[in-house]
Amino acid sequence: MWSAVWVLVLLWGLRGSGIAAEQAGPASAVPWQQQLTGEVFAFYYLWYGDIATDGRYQHWDHEVLPHWNSKEREKYPHGHRFQPPNNVHSPYYPLRGPYSSSDPKVIRQHIQEMLDANITAMVVSWWGPEWRSGTHDTQGVNTDKVLQLVVHEVEQQQQLKIAFHLEPYEGRTVATIREDIHHLMERYNKSTALLHVGGKPVYFMYDSYRIPRQEWADMLAPNGANTVRGTEWDGRC
Repeated sequence: MWSAVWVLVLLWGLRGSGIAAEQAGPASAVPWQQQLTGEVFAFYYLWYGDIATDGRYQHWDHEVLPHWNSKEREKYPHGHRFQPPNNVHSPYYPLRGPYSSSDPKVIRQHIQEMLDANITAMVVSWWGPEWRSGTHDTQGVNTDKVLQLVVHEVEQQQQLKIAFHLEPYEGRTVATIREDIHHLMERYNKSTALLHVGGKPVYFMYDSYRIPRQEWADMLAPNGANTVRGTEWDGRC
């Protein structure tokens, strides 16, 4: 079964990095931040696989990671992998068993469950374009193709919407993120599945602190050398 995370969103402002949030334009009757009132977001991860669909288990057999504290680490075994289908990498056993994120039937069921829970937008985890070297999670899973399946299924109904959750693949920089946004918008900018706030798509950025705020300003500040502000690639994050 899917798991949801409820969040209060700060979008394309990166206030924590010291970059000022974008101001609403004069044509905006309501600032875009206020347009989020009533939105409920659930993070949705696309990295799960099963034998029937993917030929192997993915993430259900995740390695048991060591505790960050060295004293605690000594108390518990780690380094071995979970053994699905009976022993899976999850605090809760999935209602449908260890499923595949690439199964359209499962995606449709998850969408319906979110709608039943009054969730308005799914924040879809994405590890970058498949063509870029290193764009996969720690288990070697890239989610670019699965994202296409999810967008297609969300397009079939006109209620739930999608925001993008950009994950920290190896070698990620502001320059590659800018290219990633181009990639996403070339594919999905006209999709009815996308959540738009103030007319712009919505992004969440995982581990943004790994990139210095001065580099973020290059892309996000209106006067940045490679800014997306005022371009077709602009968005909320």
